[in-house]
Amino acid sequence: MSLADPSVVQLPSLNPIEQALHIGLCLLTAKNSPSSELKDEEMMQFVANVLSEPKCWSVQMTALLLRSRLEGNHRRTVERAMMQMQVLVDQYRRDDASAKFRLQLIYISCLPASWVLEAELAQLFCKMGAINSGLDIFLDLCMWDEVIECYHSLHRKEKAEAVIRDQLAIKETPVLWCHLGDATDNPQYYLKAWEMSGRRLARAQKSLGMRLFQKKKYEESIPHFEKCVEVNSLQLEAWSCLAFASMQAEKWELAANAYRRCTYLESENHEVWNNLANVYLKLKDKDRAWRTLQEAIRCSYEDWRIWENYLLVSLDCRAFSEVIKAYHRLIDLKGKHVDTEVLSLLVKSVTKNAADYQGKPMSVLQPKLAELFGRITASVTNNGDVWKLYADLISSNSDRVDDLKKTLQFLNRAHRCFSQTTNWERDNSCCETVLDLSSRLAEACLKLASLGSMESLSSVKLALNSTIVRIKRYESQTALEPIPESTEKLLTGLESKLEQITDVLKSASTN
Repeated sequence: MSLADPSVVQLPSLNPIEQALHIGLCLLTAKNSPSSELKDEEMMQFVANVLSEPKCWSVQMTALLLRSRLEGNHRRTVERAMMQMQVLVDQYRRDDASAKFRLQLIYISCLPASWVLEAELAQLFCKMGAINSGLDIFLDLCMWDEVIECYHSLHRKEKAEAVIRDQLAIKETPVLWCHLGDATDNPQYYLKAWEMSGRRLARAQKSLGMRLFQKKKYEESIPHFEKCVEVNSLQLEAWSCLAFASMQAEKWELAANAYRRCTYLESENHEVWNNLANVYLKLKDKDRAWRTLQEAIRCSYEDWRIWENYLLVSLDCRAFSEVIKAYHRLIDLKGKHVDTEVLSLLVKSVTKNAADYQGKPMSVLQPKLAELFGRITASVTNNGDVWKLYADLISSNSDRVDDLKKTLQFLNRAHRCFSQTTNWERDNSCCETVLDLSSRLAEACLKLASLGSMESLSSVKLALNSTIVRIKRYESQTALEPIPESTEKLLTGLESKLEQITDVLKSASTN
């Protein structure tokens, strides 16, 4: 974050005590504000002001330390933070400056001891993957918990076990017994840690639960996770594992409660909201699932899978306007998206003027649904079902010539898509679909002719004649196999309508 014109604001020169106050304000911001990029930006501005005018060794060292901590939280700057921290550690070891120079304002600069900086350097080494370098520092500082974690990261469990047993010989603690359980994969050590802590060490139960969870013994892991979160309810990983294990065991109420607790701890996680919605669906609570998916979308607006779930749940909740909105968003994200079942239900709701969840008639959404079909057919031109539904929608509540022409056009596109299918006449279902579309084409054409629009009669006549000829040719080739009665009835009706079109054309030519 920077000013467009830095010359507009001239910052005053700070004396060492004012710089120390800046450091204090920076540390106060760190303690009183939750972790966020905005907080880091605010703290970095305090640090930059101090670093711009080096005046006091202890204050300058603290400012560099704070900058290293802030940069260590970001992937692109963590390496720079590590190198800066190494320089700070080396500064402690140098003896070319007098004690008086270094001790100036030492008590108000909040500069930590040298071993604190070394420990932070070791943690940065581990974050960068240089675990052996970090391990050497932790060994020098006798930070045994971190030493054990490093050995685990290096897959040297025997070394970790030796360190743990050495420390147990000095003093037994519940945490050390948990570490020994990790090193030996022996659940008895976790139980011993649990009892030694007076049943207050959540880590012991969490480790027992994770051990069973990783072996996919989900139902057995649930009691351990429940005890873990009962002792310490601020454990996101434990709540997540409990929720997933409950889903696998089909304990839906428990899963819903666990996922709700996850949302309290991490409200921006779209996967948690999506999983909670799935649990509500299992509990037949579609309204809560619908509202929960809205939260998932808020957290991840670009995830097409969440939008697809939202579309289907909105349809079940009769939130038809949200269905159309979700469908548009899916097209934005995927380029093209076809779900004929959803489109069919939307068209039926409009044509029957059904009411949505608020009691509003669906007929008011007819223009929006027509706009949606326009987007779909612009990218998907070879789906006969889509064109057929588009024709149903346009012809639903209008007898205007323009709408009838559109209906005829869309029916013609649908007829062409189905009739171009290889050997469609051999499939009874496909054959009846083509005959039905042909019949509707004839009806729309005759209706237009009655209103004075005759230009489509000839092309429709050719299409109907081609359909009838192809079916009769197939009948002659399969004389031993009778044509289904329903197909025969449709064919007879189509021949009758073809005769009507022929008569209209003759009368038009004589006039």
